[in-house]
Amino acid sequence: TGINLFYAPNGGGKTSLCEAIEYSLTGSIKEADRRNTKLSQYIKRNSTKPQVVANLVDGSINKIDRRRNNCFIDRNRLQEFSLLGSKDTKFTHNDVLAVLFQLEEIDDIIRNTVKPESFKLQQFHADRSQSESALCSKNLEQIQQKTIDVRKYYSENLRSISNLLSLRYIDKYSIRCKLKFLKKYKKNLFDKISKRSKGVKSKEVRLIEFRHWLNKLETARRIKLSIEKSLEDR
Repeated sequence: TGINLFYAPNGGGKTSLCEAIEYSLTGSIKEADRRNTKLSQYIKRNSTKPQVVANLVDGSINKIDRRRNNCFIDRNRLQEFSLLGSKDTKFTHNDVLAVLFQLEEIDDIIRNTVKPESFKLQQFHADRSQSESALCSKNLEQIQQKTIDVRKYYSENLRSISNLLSLRYIDKYSIRCKLKFLKKYKKNLFDKISKRSKGVKSKEVRLIEFRHWLNKLETARRIKLSIEKSLEDR
């Protein structure tokens, strides 16, 4: 972004350079249209037609697009623009921009479309303004109080969920991580139950059954020792 200035004496090629850029981007030259000259004749040099190719920043070759014509300002309007920019012309900044972009009649259009008389300023009296301000203040207070209540309700729910999940820190990130872990644990548990119902036993199910078998074996051993001890006492 920025402004590029070309400095050269008369006949140094400033206009030719700018028109070459315009031609490579749009496929046309506004100055040729203004002079009612065919483009092929306007760009002809020494009985040959020059070839101009624009390479873009990314290295690709530009494709001509007629919509870019609005990006270029023809020479006669630039000259008029430079005259308007003089301190002696007493033109305002808006007038200069209007001439530059061919919007000289924009003020007349707006002036004829919207009349100052259409705005009924007498409706905006001081008493009405005060009543409307009071109503706006009351609505603002209600909205603020509602926001406070919602935040309080949110904080209480967040604290309850954190206590339920036995979390040390009360924040959304900790709750999200804990819930993600519980969902994964629940899914694995249901998968194991489903496999068990189909006769496919997982390693954990086998370990649990082996533990039950060991408990039964330990109970039987204790009963046997108790019986043997009672027989010895007799």
